Amino acid sequence: MANDNISPIPPQLAWRLSLFLLVLTLFAYLPALRCTYIWDDDDYVTENATLPTVDGLRRIWLEPGAVPQYYPLVHTSFWIEYRIWKLHPFGYHLVNVLLHAITAMFLWRLLRRLSVPGAWLIAAIFAVHPVTVESVAWVAERKNVLCAVFYFASLLVYWRFATGAERRGRGRLYALALGLCGAGLLSKTVACSMPAVVGVRVWWRHPEKLRRQTVLLLPFFLVGLGMAVMTVWMERHVVGAAGAEFDLSMVDRCGIAGRAVWFYAGKVLLPYPLIFIYPRWSTDPLPMAAIFSAIAAVAVLVVLFCGCRRWGRGPLAGALIFAGVLLPALGFVDVYPMRYAFVADHFQYLAMPAMIAMIVVAVTLMLQRYGISAVGGTDSARRIRLICTLLLLGLVAATWHRCLAFYDAETLWRDTLEKNDTAWIAHNNLGKILLDRGELVPAIDHFKRVVELKPDHYNAWNNLGLAYTGLEQYAAAESALDQARSLRPGDETILVNYATLLVRQERFDEAGDIYRQVINHYPASVPAHMNLGNMLAGLQKYDAAERVYAKARELQPDNPVLLYNLGNLARDREDLTLALEYYQGAVAVAPDYVDALNNIEVLRSRQAIAAAQLNMAESLAAQGRYAEAAARYRQVLGLDAGSVPAQGRLAWILATALDENVRRPKEAVALASAAVSATAGEVPELLDTLAAAQAATGNFPEALAQIGAAIELAEAQGRDDLLAALQQRRNLYEQRRPYIEL
Repeated sequence: MANDNISPIPPQLAWRLSLFLLVLTLFAYLPALRCTYIWDDDDYVTENATLPTVDGLRRIWLEPGAVPQYYPLVHTSFWIEYRIWKLHPFGYHLVNVLLHAITAMFLWRLLRRLSVPGAWLIAAIFAVHPVTVESVAWVAERKNVLCAVFYFASLLVYWRFATGAERRGRGRLYALALGLCGAGLLSKTVACSMPAVVGVRVWWRHPEKLRRQTVLLLPFFLVGLGMAVMTVWMERHVVGAAGAEFDLSMVDRCGIAGRAVWFYAGKVLLPYPLIFIYPRWSTDPLPMAAIFSAIAAVAVLVVLFCGCRRWGRGPLAGALIFAGVLLPALGFVDVYPMRYAFVADHFQYLAMPAMIAMIVVAVTLMLQRYGISAVGGTDSARRIRLICTLLLLGLVAATWHRCLAFYDAETLWRDTLEKNDTAWIAHNNLGKILLDRGELVPAIDHFKRVVELKPDHYNAWNNLGLAYTGLEQYAAAESALDQARSLRPGDETILVNYATLLVRQERFDEAGDIYRQVINHYPASVPAHMNLGNMLAGLQKYDAAERVYAKARELQPDNPVLLYNLGNLARDREDLTLALEYYQGAVAVAPDYVDALNNIEVLRSRQAIAAAQLNMAESLAAQGRYAEAAARYRQVLGLDAGSVPAQGRLAWILATALDENVRRPKEAVALASAAVSATAGEVPELLDTLAAAQAATGNFPEALAQIGAAIELAEAQGRDDLLAALQQRRNLYEQRRPYIEL
């Protein structure tokens, strides 16, 4: 293969062209750096439970199913980035863009090594082609751009191994190429096409060496086959590529493949319109257009094969590489996105360079036949360079514009629906965004469109029921949720939402039964526990609500909504201190939790008023104006029922006041007991208060027990100032006499 030499470009010019390719790519993708997260980015990044923990790295590699797909290098890259910029989207988008730029530079170097005419232009077109936006501006498609880097690096290293004149170091090159191919497979299984691409290239230029290269490529094929089998299993059993949408005959799949090949080639030539979810082609029955497309695709290969003597093997090799790299996405293998559409822009990311190369090489050779070249100072050369510049600028503008559609999930779904109103997943997801934002009427319109397009979409029926519930259209809500329950009996989310509807209709017994049914079947259901707790709290069954919330907190200790609900419960019980603690806990987990922040502000205002009332009460008590002081303490407890100082001081007055109209011994016992419980019995003054209250009720044995505990605690704490008074009161209780403050 000694003829496959690198095109002679001076090193300084090569560096400049590489730098220009990098700058061109970064400029084209500047809008992507401002994008946030979209569909699937939650599973891959924002809600990926493996990223925050050190043990998550082990799970990524050793627990298939811990992450959506077994692409451990992809999730490892996210795991590393999480430690650098947490969940800020800029960093993840920047890495995607840089990986894409590196891929373009590797592609250029590979094409130079293969002596492909127009190598830099091919790489530049790939770098700024708007079809690649879906792979670059979508964080979850890190698998595409990361795989591409390893893929082309592996091809480069293998070609250096295969064309090297010296035997020295060739073993290391072979091992490195195999390792890079393996890294590509651990990023995305489409890398399994790498040895086939090498084989086609060998057949094209050096068919006499095909047998030897096939033997050398055998380990690559075996590793790729193993990963392909695992990916197919994961797609079906973990990701969920199973069901009626995937019940396709081989004839159907051949028709889909034929249409897909022409679709992808067409998008390279004319990237308009680009849609995140394309219309799903009908297969019932299979249109004649699909059959003719498949026949035409095969016919093209046959014509290229028959024309090898006239045109050479290059055109057929390019077509085989393009179709071969596309093969996993042509419908013969079930992948989850086939539920929505049989084609997607990101499916052809790795195959695109072959199609671009065929077009550029064909145009270049045609021009050369007429003596026209882009090199030199002739007018024709300048015109060719101008045309290439305008082409790249046009592609940059198209890529820039396409990136804007990926700004956030809402923008993406709206852009999708403008171009494809039949995209039911876009209607459902946009409706969910509007539902969460409280825009119920437009949300209902989208959910209705979903069930019109896909009547068996239980999630859309469920969302429709939620939206009608929010509008208090309970009959329509119940009808929608009944439909959801019939499609998905026993579904946790649907049952919880149905019970919530019953609560809104004040059918509390029925709702409680359903919540408990869900908890019995799904003991770890936090929504069922929380909603049941909310219902019980609303019915002022505070103790029962607290028990249910406690179970939910065992399941999710840091759930901000749960902490907020616990704060509401404590607030309803007039325990401002505890409520504030829960609200602050919710804000610690979710700093932008507006409702919790507002309640914190309100409670702090109430606490400030309570503190002023407490100071006034203390002053009145010091003046011996106990009746007025007791009234002030009651006002404090009305603002903050959990105020231990107010509980203790009021209990003391109610237990020891000389005025019988002020004294309330039983109430004093209750208040003092609450204060002692709140301080875990570690404050001797409160134990002394409880003893005085018990003595006032005539329960002297309990009074002696409490005063004894107070004395022991005071001695342990070195409270000599308190011991004399405690001893004096114990003497009174031993004589069965209460303590009265004169």
